Amino acid sequence: MITKARAYFDSLGDRDRRAILFGIAAIVLILLYGVIGLPLVEDWSRVRDQLGTYESKLDVMGGAAAGSEAKIAGLYQTVPSLELPENEDVQRKLFWDKTYDQLKSAGIAVSSGPSYVASARKKTALGFGTLRLQFSGTCKYEQFVQFLAGLKENPCLFSVEEFSIKSDEKKPEQVNIDMTLETFFK
Repeated sequence: MITKARAYFDSLGDRDRRAILFGIAAIVLILLYGVIGLPLVEDWSRVRDQLGTYESKLDVMGGAAAGSEAKIAGLYQTVPSLELPENEDVQRKLFWDKTYDQLKSAGIAVSSGPSYVASARKKTALGFGTLRLQFSGTCKYEQFVQFLAGLKENPCLFSVEEFSIKSDEKKPEQVNIDMTLETFFK
């Protein structure tokens, strides 16, 4: 079949050969445009539309953020702020005072402590030592929950290392708590 087509092509004149070659080239170009070019053009226009949408959103956000200092001030009030650890003596007093105030404001009757367990003089990888504050007390369950909810207001970064809560058999509305909190110092 190819040999017959080649023989027929060779029997044609120069003008007919050029017309067939131009026709084949035009068909190839049309197919390439339909398969490759058209999807690229459509994709390009879709990307440009999306870019315009995102730019308009950024303009709206930028205008809203610039005129809303009250919103930013409100955001600063909702985000907790932590104080950086101080040297051991200052951090010990700051952490003890704030934790004791939180215990007292929650209505927890402290039976022992808050007292410090021996501080770890060994520094962590970042160069900070640790202080452990231990206390025991009795309170109502609601007071204990109030105390836990208020711990986020403590300006020192700390963790709850040990924690136990037991119900008092004689007074079921009372709970006995034992907690150990740990914080860092320079």
